[in-house]
Amino acid sequence: MGLASVAAGFATPFFAHRFGRSNSAWIGIWIFIAGLVATTVSRPVQLTILAAFIAGFGVSTVMNTFVTQMSAHFKEKAPAAVSQGNGISSVGYVSGTLIVGSIAVFEPSYWRLGMLVAIPLAFYLFFFLREKEEAKVTTEITKPKRRKLSLQFWLAWIGFVGSIGTEFSTLFWASALVEDRTRASAAISTVAVMCFGIGMGLGRWYGGRILHRFSLDAQLQIVLALQFFGFFALWFSHQLIISLLCLFVTGSGVS
Repeated sequence: MGLASVAAGFATPFFAHRFGRSNSAWIGIWIFIAGLVATTVSRPVQLTILAAFIAGFGVSTVMNTFVTQMSAHFKEKAPAAVSQGNGISSVGYVSGTLIVGSIAVFEPSYWRLGMLVAIPLAFYLFFFLREKEEAKVTTEITKPKRRKLSLQFWLAWIGFVGSIGTEFSTLFWASALVEDRTRASAAISTVAVMCFGIGMGLGRWYGGRILHRFSLDAQLQIVLALQFFGFFALWFSHQLIISLLCLFVTGSGVS
């Protein structure tokens, strides 16, 4: 899924120029649905990994176009709008984790079916909430301008990649850590990661409103302190309840 996100990052500008932002989002949704169905029916691990790549590519395309559409629509209010929009999207992450994890607890053989819940929602969005107006499409793709970028840009880029890497690695790895440290079942550990998503959702919705009162340096210090405390407390925790709280704090810092 990480590789799929990188691939989607390169492909999204092409989709936007060729089909328009709105249509690109729908292309991403249908690719995502195809990947979900393939993940559900695939049994060999090789096919499952390929299906996860397809699903990850689709959902990353949706996320990329979502950010550009929100930025263009809200203009000077875009930072707050995008952050709160990401907070709302965390509801989907939490709900999906809860559904799949709950099925894994009670019917371990059918946990993959929980992912198919997204399909009726996609049809509902397409047939009832889709914008009917044709978006302006630019078919000519201009060559990107090449120039030397400053050291400050690359330092900021490294920080940005690190923050996104923190989110992905925690999502992929926290369940296994909780299972190993607390001896909880794999299904319970999967549900436990829901606390990370709740922390991210609340942090994205309320974080901007609270932290804007502080200077940029103070904001960075608060965020790093939250992540540092939450991560290391999670690493040394052997109690499930404490691990849940640590995941929540870490998610708030990551957001």
